[in-house]
Amino acid sequence: MKLNKRVIGIDIGYDRCGWAVVSYTFQGVLSYEPVDYGIIQTTLNQSIYYRINEIALGISDIIDQYQPDELAIESLFYFKNIKTATDVLHARGVVIHTCFVRNICVYEYTPLQVKQSVTGYGRSAKKYVQKSVQSIYKLNEVPRPDDVADALAICFCHINVNTIYKKLND
Repeated sequence: MKLNKRVIGIDIGYDRCGWAVVSYTFQGVLSYEPVDYGIIQTTLNQSIYYRINEIALGISDIIDQYQPDELAIESLFYFKNIKTATDVLHARGVVIHTCFVRNICVYEYTPLQVKQSVTGYGRSAKKYVQKSVQSIYKLNEVPRPDDVADALAICFCHINVNTIYKKLND
């Protein structure tokens, strides 16, 4: 089995959206390398519709620049505040739609799966996820803000799950 792919991982939010693009190959040995990462920061005090548009434009720019093959995104987890959940769902929907119309395959992972893949424990604290991501990708410093570390963690989870799945079905 041979793989040579690029995945964009998204830590969804409507205030700021963490993103990471990671290249990975599998030719008997799995290797991966972060290409770039950052956040899409939306404008405070703007309507949710304006902010969602900022996210869509930001994701489009990243896709244009890095040409990912796949999107890895967390599935939505429980929210106490329905307004926050609704706004996050808007942001999530526009990211998925932006990727879908560009023929980018969409994959979802639970927060538990993501944390388990990078730390070995599905309920790890954010600081452990950040430190693990730094170690996994051999980064000089902890990626900040934590949205960026989460996006890199989502990529790592996807790469491992996707590679194992394809290997088992080859």
